[in-house]
Amino acid sequence: MRGTKLMTVRATLLTLIIFTLATGCGKNLESAVATVGDETITMQDLRDEMVRQFRTEREAARKPLEVREKALESLVERRLKVAGARADGYFDKPEIKEREASLLSEAMINQLFEIEILDKVITESVLKETYDKQGTEVQAAHILLRWTPDSSAVRQQAQAIAQEIKGGLAFDQAAEKYTEEPNGKERKGDLGWFSWGRMVTSFQDACWALKEGEVSAPVETNFGVHLIHLTGRRQVENRPPFEEQKETLKEMCRNAMGEQVMASGNAYLDALKADLKYTRDEAKAQRLLADIQANMQPERKLQEILTSLADGAWKGQELATWKGGALDLPALAKGLERNFRPASSLTTAKDVLDMIDNAAVVPMLTLRAKDKNLDADKDVKKNVKQQIENMVVMSYEREKIKGSINITDEQIAAWFTGHPEDYMHPQKVVVQEILVADKQLADDLAARAKKGESFGKLAKQYTERPDRKGTDGTLEPFQAGRYGKMGEAAFSMKPGDISDPLSIGRNWSVIKIVEIQAPTAKILDEARTSIRMKLEREERTTRHDQWRAEIEKKVKVVLYKEKLTQLFADIEPESDQQADGNMPAGKKSKNGRPKHPDDY
Repeated sequence: MRGTKLMTVRATLLTLIIFTLATGCGKNLESAVATVGDETITMQDLRDEMVRQFRTEREAARKPLEVREKALESLVERRLKVAGARADGYFDKPEIKEREASLLSEAMINQLFEIEILDKVITESVLKETYDKQGTEVQAAHILLRWTPDSSAVRQQAQAIAQEIKGGLAFDQAAEKYTEEPNGKERKGDLGWFSWGRMVTSFQDACWALKEGEVSAPVETNFGVHLIHLTGRRQVENRPPFEEQKETLKEMCRNAMGEQVMASGNAYLDALKADLKYTRDEAKAQRLLADIQANMQPERKLQEILTSLADGAWKGQELATWKGGALDLPALAKGLERNFRPASSLTTAKDVLDMIDNAAVVPMLTLRAKDKNLDADKDVKKNVKQQIENMVVMSYEREKIKGSINITDEQIAAWFTGHPEDYMHPQKVVVQEILVADKQLADDLAARAKKGESFGKLAKQYTERPDRKGTDGTLEPFQAGRYGKMGEAAFSMKPGDISDPLSIGRNWSVIKIVEIQAPTAKILDEARTSIRMKLEREERTTRHDQWRAEIEKKVKVVLYKEKLTQLFADIEPESDQQADGNMPAGKKSKNGRPKHPDDY
């Protein structure tokens, strides 16, 4: 070990932790950026945290050293809370153990879905094709006609508009006249530039099939019928590599290919039921419906009814069976914890059978996932661990660090009395204003007012501010920060001063200062809520710092901050132009990001 030195992790804390410059010391410290007790925070852990916060590796890599240090401190504090909760037995509570089993089942099913369904629909070739198509982006405008109960009339209207455009009506004029997209008339249907994957499938297919300047035939989506005018096409430069974009592409394809994914999922479930020889008892479903209806009361939930029936004549009876498992009434009731359904929705035996089928899916998928050893899968175990830690840390924080805070009226009154300068109504100004659209008129009115004409009379005759027409132009007293340039000018003037014309958007404002109102003290009731919030924040901070000091006496923290500079060493730095966001016109930018058809 080359040496150690003491360093504070947080400026607000007086506690000291060891800052070690070593790269050895027993554990795999080559990849460690910190150790918290027996746990190691690796470079990959910190990198994952940075990407989680800033979305992409390239964006995270741009952040300065102090941001990396803050992210590391966040991970250290989390591990300290986990260590404290573990020492106090939070992880051993029965409800946590039960929840852990449920989360494991969910995580295994999610992983099974990824492997057996999603990866087979959204293949590597699909992702690569999507990435390649995103090398081009298009600019388009459209006309949307929303579906009505008379869908044929909507289609006929779209055809009629298409004929008008073919006959010479400009597309932007047609969009301004006909489109039913929110704010579409103002934009004349313009969608700006967008890349592949931003729009629903049928819409983007039509866009990419068009040549620049062409108008599509009517295109149908779930939201209506569209006419699309392609106004531009260009290459996207300086894109991140395919491997960096894979997860984003996968999520994009999952949204765009929802119907294919659902069809594949349904087919998988049908095959699973057949393989496991799934059966359910229709006669029992009819009997169960009758018992549910006999016990139905307005205040009783379906889950409550099923639980009570399970303790009676239904005890031990199986509603559905499959190879390696069965569904009884308690299991059916438990399945409804995540899928609420009112008892009144069950009117036929088929409704009950559907409920049984849905409840049986989870244990059957869990069984299949275990057959594939997904309970030992690294990602599954990591997912469950993180969720359990989240639950435990929240409970631990609530009980050990935050707790209930009771700020008394006496504390509030004492703080108010001791800090009167903190609770003042701000200085305000009262002005008269003449607002007009013509600069020459504004110059003339300002000159006349300065020569002594009545400002109030001029305002009554000329001001165009909607809520002050026909008045002497006096506005309600306002504080700094109101009315933009006019308000800023008002606070630089003295009572009686008259301004030169001030440019306010497309209008011109001439103002006269009537009065400067000095700050006034608030009464206690006006400040009570803000004082309570302030004292609660301070109490939370005090409790946190006390906890941190105590936990660090028990759990040793060692940091290897010299490694932070190498966290993203493999990411090629961007040029200053790219980092500043000054991309050439042909490069992809955030400007002009379109609305989705699925936002309509």
